[in-house]
Order: sequence, then structure tokens, then C-alpha cells
Amino acid sequence: MSKSPKRNKRRSEPTSDLPNMEGPGVAPVRNPTLERLAVDWIDAKEKAEAIKEEVKTAAESLASQMRSSNTLVYQWDGHLLRLEPGKDKITVKDVDGPEVEE
Repeated sequence: MSKSPKRNKRRSEPTSDLPNMEGPGVAPVRNPTLERLAVDWIDAKEKAEAIKEEVKTAAESLASQMRSSNTLVYQWDGHLLRLEPGKDKITVKDVDGPEVEE
């Protein structure tokens, strides 16, 4: 019984895209509706991130002021603001509604 000859285990080089290839099946598919919706989604996501930062800054300022004035509970305009002792967590409760954590 003879051994089979060893095969060269060379890695094949990846094929690169050929330049100037256009046409059906080769060119990237473009969908103007998807592109417009993607731009809208990205813009909305960036606005939401900016608003989150704004809310975080406002909550930190409120917590700092409540802490410096030794106020753990503050009622204002139908809302009950509660600062958790030892934390920067503020709980907002509508006087007539459910409690919401910020």
C-alpha cells in the first residue's frame, strides 16, 4: 500500500473586483427609495442621540441642585420629583398618574 502524495496546500489569493464592471448582475443594486429612507433614519437617530444628551445634562443639573439644596422631594406643576438618596437617579411621578424613572 503506497501513501498518497502530499498536496501543496497553498492558499488561493482572493479575487478582487474588476474595474469598470457595470451592468445587470455585476453593478451594485441601487434603490433610491431605500437610500432616502436610510438617510431619514440616520437623521432621526442622530437627533435622538442629541436629545438623550440634552436630557442627561438636564437631569444631572436638576439632581445637583436638589442635592445642594438638601431637597429629596419636590412638587412642581402636577409632578412629584424625587431624588434617590446617594444616587443621581430622579423619579418623576405625575400627581394623578403612574411613576416614571428618569
